[in-house]
Amino acid sequence: MGKKKKEITGIVPLFGSNRMQAELPGQLLKGCRWIGIPCCGSLTELRYMQASTIVISDKHKHLINLCKTMADPQLGPALYRQLRRQSFNPEALAESQRWCRSFDPSDKIDLNAAFHYFITAWMGRSSQTGTGKEFHGKLPVRWIPSGGDSAVRFSGAVWSIRAWRNILARTNIICMDIFEFLDSAHNEPWAGLYIDPPWLDVGAKYLHKFGEQEHRALANLLLSKFFKARIVFRHGVHPLLEELYPKSVYHYHDVVSRTAGNNDQAEVLITRNCAALKAA
Repeated sequence: MGKKKKEITGIVPLFGSNRMQAELPGQLLKGCRWIGIPCCGSLTELRYMQASTIVISDKHKHLINLCKTMADPQLGPALYRQLRRQSFNPEALAESQRWCRSFDPSDKIDLNAAFHYFITAWMGRSSQTGTGKEFHGKLPVRWIPSGGDSAVRFSGAVWSIRAWRNILARTNIICMDIFEFLDSAHNEPWAGLYIDPPWLDVGAKYLHKFGEQEHRALANLLLSKFFKARIVFRHGVHPLLEELYPKSVYHYHDVVSRTAGNNDQAEVLITRNCAALKAA
């Protein structure tokens, strides 16, 4: 019998995704009846979240179209079958990159767009997915046996579509700016928000940039509007955070993740109206 494939933890290998500590936001939001994720990214945390209503959103149209396609009862299986027949090769990556550069998804679900975006994300380099360079670059061929193999990773990502279809089927999927999203969200004890925008400084690398001005506007909105709802905000350690999220109002949970180069990286989960994390 063949070895069971390893389950892929994200929809796409997005730059800055929360792979190591993905279960913690779900733990902090446990008991919420409504959970909103306005910057859904690779959705590594979604598997650990339980609520009667979950709304996920992102400004990245290709990403949201992929999520909608996977969740669709007809297009999801069609995408899986189409990708199962796709070999791992540089010509396929280059063609999908050209296609994605020239196509802007609409609100209508597009199977072809999902197919090509999946290929660019999982055949390309993980450090570029979600950045301004995500539709450029060559196939990452490995010339040494150490580390994970890119072809195996692509095959595993295709195989994982079946699991992701079940996870996404219980969510509301929309494409919306974070401030529009938060304007619609309710400040109630039954509501929970998981906020993971592009980080300060490195936010300039993302396709949809999020700089200090946006971070200040976000912090002001969260502080003034959501004083009843639970808030979980993820960010790397940064000197500006305590000014934006004062410790007199918020609680800081120190965690450690890994960079794309497999080095330790200090992070914080900044929370409001949440219980303390359980001991490891």
